[in-house]
Amino acid sequence: MINQKYAPQRKWQKKNKDLINARVRKRAQTDKIFRDKKNEATKKWRTNNRVKYLRGKKDNRLRKTYGITLVEFEIMLETQNGVCLICGLPEIKEKDNLSVDHCHSTNKVRGLLCSKCNTAIGLFDEDINRILKAIEYIKEHNVHT
Repeated sequence: MINQKYAPQRKWQKKNKDLINARVRKRAQTDKIFRDKKNEATKKWRTNNRVKYLRGKKDNRLRKTYGITLVEFEIMLETQNGVCLICGLPEIKEKDNLSVDHCHSTNKVRGLLCSKCNTAIGLFDEDINRILKAIEYIKEHNVHT
C-alpha cells in the first residue's frame, strides 16, 4: 500500500517537474560531487535498463522529429510487413529500421521507406516532375528492357 503521508509531496513534485529539473541542472553545474554522483547513477541505470533506455531515446526522437510515438512507428512497421512502401524490400542496413518518410512542407508522415528510397526522394526534392523525368530517362536509355 502506498504511504498517504507523502501524497501531497508526490502531487507537488508531479506538478512542478520543470522547476525540480531546473534546480537539479543548476546544482549539477555548480556542485561537482553532486554532478559526479548523478552521472554515475544515470550510467548505472542506463546499463541496467538498456532496452528501456534505448526505446525511450528512440521514442523521444520520433516524437520530436515526426510527431509520432515509438508504438505508432511499430504499428506502421507491422502494417507494412517490415518492408519499404516503394520497393517492397526490408531495410538493407543491418542495424537500421526503415526510415520515417514525411512531407517536408507539412511534416505529415507518409510511411516507412528503406534508406535508398528515402534518400532518392530527398535528392529529387520531392519534386514529382523531376521524378517522372528521371523515370522517362531510365525508360529511354535502359538497354535491359
